[in-house]
Amino acid sequence: RAVATMLGYSSTDELVGKTVLDFVPLDERPRIVQRIAGVMQGRAAGLMEENFVRRDGSLVLVEVQAASFSWHGKTAVQVMVRDIGARKQAEKQMQEAAEQYRRLTELSPDGIAVHQDGRVVLVNPAGARTLGYSEPAELVGRPVLELVHPDDRLRVIERISRTLKEGRPGEMNEERFVRKDGSFVP
Repeated sequence: RAVATMLGYSSTDELVGKTVLDFVPLDERPRIVQRIAGVMQGRAAGLMEENFVRRDGSLVLVEVQAASFSWHGKTAVQVMVRDIGARKQAEKQMQEAAEQYRRLTELSPDGIAVHQDGRVVLVNPAGARTLGYSEPAELVGRPVLELVHPDDRLRVIERISRTLKEGRPGEMNEERFVRKDGSFVP
């Protein structure tokens, strides 16, 4: 029933008698025929992304997995199909948002750093320059508190704890950071 609905049919009866190739775009059929032949011969067919043709001619992006089995004494192929269009769209939007964030941080004249579990995971070029490093990668993986002036560390720990506990951005304040050469920068 789920496959019928996904493909735009009102009942499963409308699918009976059709072949998988009835739902595959013409240019993809030779590859699918080879895949089906391999499954019929017992070769594993892992999870793949395919386009299927709906009743109205539009395409739906699906995940397909196939396996052979015995059906009334003959080899048959069972095909599991899942519509992944919404997931792929969400993934695309997330990638676009991540790219926008990356560009924003890379181009910012202000230093930006992200830390997680006490370690630096991202620093933009301006932040690296402020701390005397030529490449942001030199800072990635370092303990964040190593970069904070020893006299400011307790305050920073308290601010981070409060921010995590309250789930909102921390307030702006002045801190001193340790530069690569050991000097301090406010």
